[in-house]
Amino acid sequence: MSQHTFIDCNGLAAFMSLGFVQNDMKMIQRTGTLNFGNVVAENNRHLLGDDWTAEFSDDPNEWRVQKADVVMGCPPCSGWSVWSGPANRGPDSKAHEHTVAFMKYAGRVKPRAIVFECVQQAYTQGRDVMVKYRDMVEQVSGKKYDLYHVKENNLQVGGFSYRPRYFWVAVESGLKFSTPITEPKQLPRIMDIIGDLAEMPQTWNKQKYTAPSPSKYVKHLRTKNNMVDGHIGKSNIHAQRIEEIFSIIGNEGWEGNGDTGGALKKAVDLNDGKFPQKWIDISPRVIRKDFKLGFSQPYRWKEDHWCNVLTGSALDHVVHPTQPRLITHRESARMQGLPDDWNIEAARDYSHLAAVWGKAVPVQAANWIGKALKDSLDGNPQGPDAELIGDREYLIDADKGFSRHYAKKKWYSSPMETVSE
Repeated sequence: MSQHTFIDCNGLAAFMSLGFVQNDMKMIQRTGTLNFGNVVAENNRHLLGDDWTAEFSDDPNEWRVQKADVVMGCPPCSGWSVWSGPANRGPDSKAHEHTVAFMKYAGRVKPRAIVFECVQQAYTQGRDVMVKYRDMVEQVSGKKYDLYHVKENNLQVGGFSYRPRYFWVAVESGLKFSTPITEPKQLPRIMDIIGDLAEMPQTWNKQKYTAPSPSKYVKHLRTKNNMVDGHIGKSNIHAQRIEEIFSIIGNEGWEGNGDTGGALKKAVDLNDGKFPQKWIDISPRVIRKDFKLGFSQPYRWKEDHWCNVLTGSALDHVVHPTQPRLITHRESARMQGLPDDWNIEAARDYSHLAAVWGKAVPVQAANWIGKALKDSLDGNPQGPDAELIGDREYLIDADKGFSRHYAKKKWYSSPMETVSE
């Protein structure tokens, strides 16, 4: 059986592509309006394969068309995300222009299957728009496609973070598509994923691990030569402010799941009512808000909890569970399921590197949907039949019942030592 090929269109830093490559699918091209993260992908050809070109243009008509089995990508989800303001999200959001360009390009390629990833609101609030995207592909390609709405949670499909997402999947009519419905017996805690990196020196350069693998979850992600790069955080005003708080209240003074506002208030109280030096310029606003710093303020994640959703500003906002600092590039990469031989240091001068980790599809979720596509292309789909909900329109609710409450129940039923090796 021949190897299936795919084109990555608006696929950002190629994490989703890696999940497809792990299923023995071959990437032949990266293209789109967005070359965001491409420098990261270029430095990881040893994992993504070396037989692909990268050609980006603001004009979709210039994107090279070649034969491929799959067109895949993850155009910006900001048009549906709750992180966007009400004026910037919904069916009429300008952010959707990247997805429209993706659809028209896919129609020109005429692949056997098309897939893109987005937040679940794209389906729950924009189902009609998702159907129109299918119709758009059919109009351009002259082919008929069946549409599958796939809802999943990264934790449920073998990932490390609670990240409910939606895959828009269109397959040529007559090709059956389905996914396995999985239910993990245990859920990884954040220190199961990054515990061995906690006390390592921070540096861009490669260095040896100083601790054994913390769990079965990351044993296969560690390098064979025991060397890892990119274990360094950002050195900016956010990091400096966090360090100042810790210098006053100590590492034990900031409890897990505690926000920066609460930790800062404790520091001010211990400092005779004076704000730490790096906080003085914004102290009037902090006082006016009664130390409630808003939706996106930094939080200290709990060490006995799963990884939360990483956003594009994670390196400014996620306080390490056990160390008095923000998280590092390598820790972020781990949480997204990237192996430790994913090269970070080579892209150290890329100005958007810190945003790459949150603006991506976790590798395990990409692997899961990639395998489902490969199985379908091979004529051997795995999993139950999808629910017919419209004209050539199906729903696969893979995360049905996998609510945050359910996840917590499973979580606390599995003591830390049962997931470690």
